[in-house]
Amino acid sequence: MGHRFLIMNEIEAIKKRLAAVEKRLDAVDVGGAALLKRSGRNTYTILFRRDTSENWEKENPILAYGEPGYDKDTGMLKIGDGVTRWKALQ
Repeated sequence: MGHRFLIMNEIEAIKKRLAAVEKRLDAVDVGGAALLKRSGRNTYTILFRRDTSENWEKENPILAYGEPGYDKDTGMLKIGDGVTRWKALQ
C-alpha cells in the first residue's frame, strides 16, 4: 500500500507540472518571427509577423533570416534575409 501511495502522489505532481507547462504554452513567442498560439488541446496555430502597409513602410524593419512578414492590406508575404529592409525585399 505504501508504494502505491507514493506512486499516486508522484503521478499527481507530474499532472500539476504538466498543467502548468500547458498553460504557459497557450501563447509562445518563437523569436519574433511568429507566435505559437494554442487553438485546441493538442493543436497550435502559427501567427506570422503581420502589420498594415503604412506601418511596414514607416518602420521599414529588417526581417530575420527566414522570418515571414505579412502585409495585411495587400496580402503580400515577404521572407527576410537578415540584412535587407522591408521595402527592398522582393
